[in-house]
Amino acid sequence: LVFTLSGVNVTDPSGYTTELLGYPFTVGRTSKVTGTVGSFVLKQTRILLINIPLGYCEEPTKNVCAIGSLYSTLVKENRIQYCMSKHALFAAVKTMALEMSKDKIKINLISPGFVDTKMTRQNNSEKRINYLKKHIPLNLTSAKDIAEICLFFMTKNKSITGQNIIIDGGYSLKNL
Repeated sequence: LVFTLSGVNVTDPSGYTTELLGYPFTVGRTSKVTGTVGSFVLKQTRILLINIPLGYCEEPTKNVCAIGSLYSTLVKENRIQYCMSKHALFAAVKTMALEMSKDKIKINLISPGFVDTKMTRQNNSEKRINYLKKHIPLNLTSAKDIAEICLFFMTKNKSITGQNIIIDGGYSLKNL
């Protein structure tokens, strides 16, 4: 299970198939839900179910990945709602990890920084993109980097829970 508070950038991804790291992945369905997981209330949270091919996992796992942002730990001026939602998501992940550990369910947050995508280029000036590329120690993050970490947590993780994995190429180290 992969979920995010920020939505999915595909209008109707149900049945959408893509190749990820050499394996075909099919998006089972997406839906906005209201309900509870443990004591955590989901209100209008986008849930994205990804069918991982049979045989890819060494054994069945009970893993959940939430997709957040590096602003789950940082703040930025004039972004109070966004930063609050990402901080809250991390708190929810930690709480759910604690509550659901009795069922051996592991829940973690993947928090990307600036990702080299069409959306990043649309939302930032060319000057800003060039600045980021020059000053982020390992450059902009790739979608493949995020996919590989998420895939690890969904298929191989046996003991990590309640953690926030920030994938930002070193952006947060420099306070840009």
